[in-house]
Amino acid sequence: MRQMLQFFASDGWTPRVEARAPVGQDTLVMWSWPLKGTHGLGVQVYGPDGRFKARLQDSVLPSARVVVCGGRYVVGGGNTLRVWDARQDYRLISRKTFAALGQFAQLRCDGVVLRASEVTATGQTQTLRLMVPALTAVRAKDR
Repeated sequence: MRQMLQFFASDGWTPRVEARAPVGQDTLVMWSWPLKGTHGLGVQVYGPDGRFKARLQDSVLPSARVVVCGGRYVVGGGNTLRVWDARQDYRLISRKTFAALGQFAQLRCDGVVLRASEVTATGQTQTLRLMVPALTAVRAKDR
């Protein structure tokens, strides 16, 4: 039995941690399961004592692209971005799909301004600047 468990663990049967991020006193953990390909098992929240608190709704994302904005908002996704609010028990408060774009290659936050970058088919990088939590475009005069 022990050999079987070791085989499963080494062969993708066991979930593994893809990413961690602190949010206040909590820790977000992105889990993946190699058998599911690039899809994860979702983002879970653990308290300061290490105990499980919650699983973020709709957080089975196509990749481990999750970022914390303003120390409060958790943003993640591929071409559909989702925003969860840590002060509202990690409730999903915003969701927006960018149909004309592919998967975002990188998510970065400067306060509550999200920079979502994608690499186009021609190899150029296109970056959107969005206000969190509404995911609205940052106007030129606000930059």
